[in-house]
Amino acid sequence: MRFALSHTGLQARPRGRTRRLALEIAERIVAVEGVGGLRLKKIADEIGIQTPSLYKHFDGREAILRALSEKYVADLATQFDFDELSDPQEVLIRGVRSIVELYALHPAWTRLQMRDYSSAEGVEALSRYTGGLEKVATEGPLKGFATRVREILQEGARIGVFREVFVADFINVLLGSLSFKIVWLGGKVPPKKEIERLQDMMEDVVLRFVRP
Repeated sequence: MRFALSHTGLQARPRGRTRRLALEIAERIVAVEGVGGLRLKKIADEIGIQTPSLYKHFDGREAILRALSEKYVADLATQFDFDELSDPQEVLIRGVRSIVELYALHPAWTRLQMRDYSSAEGVEALSRYTGGLEKVATEGPLKGFATRVREILQEGARIGVFREVFVADFINVLLGSLSFKIVWLGGKVPPKKEIERLQDMMEDVVLRFVRP
């Protein structure tokens, strides 16, 4: 979709709205073409502005990647946030299904994550913000997410429904398996039935992994 704007319309556009629109377009580009496909000119062309105008909102391509990374991490940080652990298996399933929906609705997050995992230097903007996803269980803005997952796994092991599982291993199995499923969708947001199928599949994967 191209957003063609007249000069008058562009002048009337609030600064924050242009920034949000640029990030929405950037997320869509990354979802389809990967991190390497992100170009300022592509974003500017879709908005209907000149490329230099983007510098009023971002210092450059790296700043856009950093903003996307912050949004990705903020979304991931909210996962597995439940009030009770009376049934750790049920809580785990709810958490898995929620995270599958998140990744399915935002396929760019998978592209960012896979690029971060696939190279030694990772995605600079993402690694700088999180300390690197390999450190998710011990530090950074995702520590709370990892702590909640650890508590679910520990409670399940305590009552005998799970074996003892390291939280980093669980996260790697969940996000790694899910990422390969999402990336094959080609950056498209799948229909509801496909999301439900992915949820069922990932529920089966993680339960097989954690059960005694």
